[in-house]
Amino acid sequence: MMRKVACLLIASLVLTACLDDRSDDRTSTEVQRLAREGFELLLAGDVDGWLSRMDGYDSLPESYRRQLRDAMLMHMDKERRLHGGLTAAVVVGDSILDSINAEAFVELQYADSVRERIHLPVVKRHGNWKIK
Repeated sequence: MMRKVACLLIASLVLTACLDDRSDDRTSTEVQRLAREGFELLLAGDVDGWLSRMDGYDSLPESYRRQLRDAMLMHMDKERRLHGGLTAAVVVGDSILDSINAEAFVELQYADSVRERIHLPVVKRHGNWKIK
């Protein structure tokens, strides 16, 4: 009898470990998708789409949203002057820090062949991953 209980206990631990791994895989996929889709929006010139993926953006006053948008446009203009603009963004990995914090690693490519690898911190709010 004890042997059966021990076998059931071991089987449940193995099953739990397997389910936890699938949860991490799903989280990793969601984090990478957020980064990929966000940079696709930026590459298409949709700054508002990028900003809408930021944590807390929907609760900001309209005047502050405009300031964020203007700051983002100025940054993109600066990158365009320095490097010819962003031409590609490739998500190369992620790091799941805990159940609500993660980072996506993204390689940015510019028109002048400069490449830059960045980390994009993200947070899970109300079941959705958002850019910090």
